[in-house]
Amino acid sequence: MIPVFTAETPFELQPDVFVMPFHVPFAMPGAGRLYFQPLLIRGAQPVLVDTGGVRFTELYLKTLSTLIDPKDVRWIFLSHEDGDHAGGVSALLTHCPQARLITSFAGLFKLFEHMDPPTILRRAYLLNPGEQLDVGDRTLVAIRPPLFDSPSSRGLFDARSRVLFTVDAYGAPVPHYEPFADAFDPEVFTRGFNLWARFNYPWHEFVDIERMRALCAPLVDFAPSAVVSYHGPIHRGGMEALAARTLDVCRLPPAPGLTQAELEALLDVQRA
Repeated sequence: MIPVFTAETPFELQPDVFVMPFHVPFAMPGAGRLYFQPLLIRGAQPVLVDTGGVRFTELYLKTLSTLIDPKDVRWIFLSHEDGDHAGGVSALLTHCPQARLITSFAGLFKLFEHMDPPTILRRAYLLNPGEQLDVGDRTLVAIRPPLFDSPSSRGLFDARSRVLFTVDAYGAPVPHYEPFADAFDPEVFTRGFNLWARFNYPWHEFVDIERMRALCAPLVDFAPSAVVSYHGPIHRGGMEALAARTLDVCRLPPAPGLTQAELEALLDVQRA
């Protein structure tokens, strides 16, 4: 049986900043459960952060509608074009007719294969790393996460709530769903954190440590109230510790790929 997504109850992380958690209800071999966490900033000009995957678009819209009328959404921030982040973009643009799509040119270009280019171009708003956008009651800053799996990846810092969205960076598959990283045994969380980073960013072994330290420094300077990865439990601040973890990962070898035997074992679990 093909796994379906599960929605957890959305919650308010900081005033007007909501997390909408989804996950696949099984653990990957040797890893754990992976999260998929779009955000809603319900401010003067409401902002969605990522659109989820096509396999849970209906569930995403149902969850979103408990927090806001989609017709009131003004901006959709798309971190990059990977299917689990951008699969719902066409549906969200339809259900959010006032919204403009915040993206980069690289991300925009890759969406042309899946959507009508003139439609996307009319609604696009390009925001590059380091650039800011005033959305009425707060300023959003686009950032380049130090760890990424697409050249178009951009995270987001909300200067009002001080919530930092780091896209895929700082995620971790974990044994079960908990909103916050500090709910897990440190060894369990570190194992998932390191495995995810080694798997998702295999180029990390080629990185100069001092260069990576410099890339992490601007995020440390933000002093975020919370660090939200799309793919793991939320960190309550602690950007210095996350920067140190990033350097540690860059000293590790890439993760081995899933074997055919492990895939078959996973399918056996799903059939049971």
